[in-house]
This record gives sequence, structure tokens and C-alpha cells, in this order.
Amino acid sequence: MDDSKSKDSPRVVPAESNTGLPRRQFLGDVVTVAGGLLLGDLVAATAANAQPTGSPAPAVGGQKFTDWGWPLPYEQISAKSKQWLQSKGWWPISAAWIVVWSSEEMIGHILQTQKLLEKRGIETDWKTFVAAGFSNEAFIPGRIQVANTGALGVLALLSNKVPMRAVAVHSPALTHAATVPLDSPLKSLADLKGAKVLKRPAVVGTTTGSTNHFGFIAAAHYLDLKPNEDYTLRSTPPGDLASGPKGIDVFTIWEPHVSYSTDVLKVTRLLEPLDPYYIYSGYYYGRLEIEENAPDVMQLMTDAFIEAVLWAKANPDEAVKSLMNRPEYGRLGSDLIVRMTDRYLFWPKPTVYYPFADPNGIWPAEEARISTWAFETGASKNKVTNADWQNVRKTSYMDATFEKLGWRVPEKPPFLPKDFGGVGNLPYKPYGAALLKGPAPFPEPGERAEQAREKADYAAVEAPLRATAERRVPLGPEAFARLAASMVPPQPPTWRRALARISRLWLLVGFVVMWELVSIFGQRINPQLDVMMPPPTAVISAASDLMARGVLFTHIFDSLYRVLLAVGAATALGVPLGLAMGWSRRFRFVVDPLLEFIRPIPPLAWIPLSILWFGIGDVQIVYIIFLAAFFPIVLNSLAGARDVDPYLVRAGLSLGAGPRELFLTVVLPAALPHIFTGMRVGLGIVWGSCSTF
Repeated sequence: MDDSKSKDSPRVVPAESNTGLPRRQFLGDVVTVAGGLLLGDLVAATAANAQPTGSPAPAVGGQKFTDWGWPLPYEQISAKSKQWLQSKGWWPISAAWIVVWSSEEMIGHILQTQKLLEKRGIETDWKTFVAAGFSNEAFIPGRIQVANTGALGVLALLSNKVPMRAVAVHSPALTHAATVPLDSPLKSLADLKGAKVLKRPAVVGTTTGSTNHFGFIAAAHYLDLKPNEDYTLRSTPPGDLASGPKGIDVFTIWEPHVSYSTDVLKVTRLLEPLDPYYIYSGYYYGRLEIEENAPDVMQLMTDAFIEAVLWAKANPDEAVKSLMNRPEYGRLGSDLIVRMTDRYLFWPKPTVYYPFADPNGIWPAEEARISTWAFETGASKNKVTNADWQNVRKTSYMDATFEKLGWRVPEKPPFLPKDFGGVGNLPYKPYGAALLKGPAPFPEPGERAEQAREKADYAAVEAPLRATAERRVPLGPEAFARLAASMVPPQPPTWRRALARISRLWLLVGFVVMWELVSIFGQRINPQLDVMMPPPTAVISAASDLMARGVLFTHIFDSLYRVLLAVGAATALGVPLGLAMGWSRRFRFVVDPLLEFIRPIPPLAWIPLSILWFGIGDVQIVYIIFLAAFFPIVLNSLAGARDVDPYLVRAGLSLGAGPRELFLTVVLPAALPHIFTGMRVGLGIVWGSCSTF
């Protein structure tokens, strides 16, 4: 947890004690502002004398502001609300944000490092998560009370009937895209239709249950792409998708992973954005109990959220530098973070975070599309309706915050084009970052709340925003070229790489030469060594003779037939048995004693019984080989299912996965490395057993 303090904090007027009455303080501020507008300098001077002592802050019409345009003094949490939070065990309140999220995480980072909730009297314990599933795991039981996740993370909470209240849209219009390997023949997603380009169904990498998954499904539905005919899906973490792994034809990811893959690593190229088929949204929210018992806390949360946006816009360089000090961002590079913060925080209008609640508007309707898909595909166990999405948000908090700043609530999300065709009318026209070539002008005519405030208080809010727009300029491609060059290690000369490959064979060649010399000279001491350890030349000569007589391949085929049949049977029986024992303690409790009683018996000790049961022949041999491979496969499969990361299991449960979905999408993929290890160990033991027959 970062407990650093803002260098601008001395300019903030000290907050009054928690025992003060916020209502009285608010009324005093209103009187001060109104008096400043009506009576001018007389009341302004009186108000100045009434302010607490401290470093001067910008003042207009008697109202003071921070350097980034937030009105002072800060409103404070009421004593009643603080007492209620303490009685719940929620003091300090626990809040969390998601890291590596296209620089929209900057808001959470600034809330934490600039202590914007603490300045309002709310002690806060900050946590970070890497994905919505982990955040939900903590939010559902109440271990955290304030969080932000994407729409699918919120969908999981609504599906599980978790009481919550969203006060702001987070990361609106975040870009999702499909990328492909540099040598891919694909030109667009439409090329997947009928497998006309690849001549087979394309393997599409996505993160199951995340918004890149929905974005691709929405695109596939619009383009009439058929699963298993035109494409197959492979669930892969976003970080792995950015690296362009082999065996995947199309990678679906979101920013900053898109730019990291295409511009920094340069291992993929952009196929096409998924934005025309889906508009992304996230949410900043708290538990509903807080609103019901301490509504002023929800208002202070909203105020702090928008103040974080103002602070970032007024201090962009410091904001980026502070974020880059976190270990999660070292691999991304500051140039990429600057590009992301420009596109998704510094350039958009500050009113993009308004949580529109109109059921016919963009957010409830667009999110209802997600809900329908999630319910139909089983990703959501309960159906979440348009009304549910409308009810989860409350606009009055953001209305009050905008009023303090003199902003008018926009009629529609500011990132949409003027000729936006409506939700579901695909493909959507370019929106969001695709429309921005620099900072969006703000405020424009009609974006101020009223003429009286715009002549007085609003000037202090407007100044930092305009200053930010003037000094933030788009980055050219040169910065990314420098970053990419710095991240790629220098390649050694060709001759050195060739020598390194050859050096791997030296040990093997030395072993063969030593074998030959020991065998030849050892025969002079012990003539029987010719039979006990024939030299490699004699082995090669004998193999050539067997090949010439056609005997060698017959023996190889017979051995491979027995081994493949035995290992196949051991895998077919051992893997399900091991997974069942690892997944169910009760089943393991019943089966494990019998398994441990039989397992220590060496396979060769079963030969007499196998002859009695099956006679002498292939069946008896396959049975012995089966026993040699069976137990390593069972034990490794058991370990794979038992040692699955519990955070992955809990994340799946928090996203609404049932037992079957949890086993197929979480446990089985996580156990695969152990399963293959068991098969490899079993094969090694099998060849030793096979040599006796």
C-alpha cells in the first residue's frame, strides 16, 4: 500500500473536525458563494477572513479551490456514518482497484496516493487485484466495500444478487481488438467465414467470461460465423494473448495489451477492432448497505472519484511517473502508459463518467445485450435484465458532484458520435478513443450548468483543464520505436548462435566416443565385455543386419503396439480416477486405502498372477505395462486437481460457475501440466517394463 502524500497537499485548506455538521458547513459555503456574486469584494473579504488558516488557494468570488480545481473546504463524513462503519467492522473502509487496465486504473491509483477519501475524513485501506474475479471474491463476503470492475464483473455480482450501488461509469469505451500473427493471411474477421482462407476452423484465443470473449461473440454473430465450423475458442489469459503464442490464429484482447502486443513487442498486427460490435463499460461502486445507512459516504466517494480525474488532468506527468513506480508496470514502459492515459483519461471530457440510467439509453441497453448472451451461454446462472442494470446505478450522487463544479449533465455519453445509430445497430460507428486526436475541448457551449456560476466559481475549475489540454500533445510513433528497441535484447552474431547449437551435441558425441573406446580396449582385459557392452559400431552393424532381414521393424511395431495400448488404457482410466480423487475429498477417502495397498507392488511381481489370469501372450504383457503406467498417471492427476490455485476456484464461483463449468473451465485446464507429467513418467517406466518381454 502506497502511503505517499501529494506535494500539493499544503495548498488544501485543512478540513474541520468530524464533530462539525456538514450541512451547516455546506450552507455556509452557499451563502459565501451567493454573497460573492451579489455583493462582490465586501463579502469576498469577509469570507476570506472566515477561512481556516493555511497556504493560499485559488479563489474566485469568495470560493477557494485546489490547484486542480476542486472547491474547498472538503466536505467531511458525518459522525453518525463513521460510527455505523465502525460498528460493521468497516473502519478503515476497504477499497480496491484493478491494475493494468488501460490506464483507467490511474483513477484508483490517484485516489490511493493522493488520499482523496482520507481528506474527506474516510480512513481507507487500499488493495489491488489483477482481475474482476479476484475483486468479486473479496467484495461478495464484504472484505472490501468499494471497488471497480468491468461490466462482466458487475454482471457476476448482479447474477449472484449481491447488494451494490454504482455511482460512476469506469473505463467507458475501452478499446477491444482482434490481432493476428505477423505472417497471418487473414485480412479481417470476415475471412473466417467458411474457412475460406485458413482452410480449417480458426483457433481464436480469448479470456473466457471476459469482455474480449463477448466482443468476439458479438462480432461472430453479426458476421454469421459458426462455432466449430468457422472458429474454435481457446481460453487464454490476456497477458499470454499479448505475447502471440503459437497455435492460435486470432487473439482477442483489450488495451493496453493490444498496443503492447502490436507496438512494443511487435509480435502481432491489428486485424480489426471489436468496438463496432460492443461498447465496453466498467463501474465504480460500493455496497448497498453503505447507501442505506451512510449515504453521505457514497456522495464523498463520488466527489473523490471526479477529483481524482481533475488531479490527473492537472498533473499528467506526475501521475504517469507515480504509476510507473508500481512494479506491475515496469514491463509496459512509460511511453505505452502515456499513450493509454492520453486516450482514456487525459483526452476525454471529464463528464464521460456519468452513470446514465435511461433504460432506452446506451448503458442499460448495451449491458442487457451482455446479460442475454451470458445467460444463454451459461456464463451467468441467473438472468440479469435491463431493469437490473438500471436499478444498480444512481445518478443523484454524480448530479450533486457536477453541480459543485458547475457542469451540466450531458444528454448522452460524450464519447459517442453525433450520428450514433443506437444500441444494437451494428456495426457501431467509430467512438471513444477512435475519435480523439488530442484533448477534447471542455467546457464547450452548453456544458456549464448556469451563467451565474460560470462567471465566478467555474473559472477556477476550468483553468487546470485548459492548461492540461494545451500541454498534452499526441505522441508520434518514434517513442514506440525507441521503446521497442530498448526492450529487445541485442542478438549475438550468427556464428555464435550456430556454435551454441552445436555445443549442445558435444556431450552426446563425447559419450558415444567414450563408449566405443571403453568397449574396444576393455575386451583386452575381459573378452566377455564384447557381449556385455558391445561398442556402438557393433550395435549399428547389428541394427543394419536386422533391418536388412526385415526383423527390426516387426519388433518395433510389436513393442509400440503394446505400449500405446497399455498407456492409452492407463490414461483413460487413470486420469478420471485421479481427477475425481483430487476434486472430491470424500471419494479420495474411500478409494485411497485400496490404491495405496496395491501401488507399492512392483509391476514385475504381477507376472505370475497375470500368466494365471490371461495366459502367455499380448494380453498378459499389456496388463503388466498397464500397471507400470497406471499409478504415475493417477497420482499426478490427483495432484493436479488437488493443487489448483484456490483463488482461481473462488473467482470462478464468484462469476457464477456451477460445479460442471468450474471443473471443465478451471480445474481441468489447471491440472493438465500434472496430467502430462504423469503420462511422461509412466512412459519412462513402461519402456523399462517392456524390455523384459
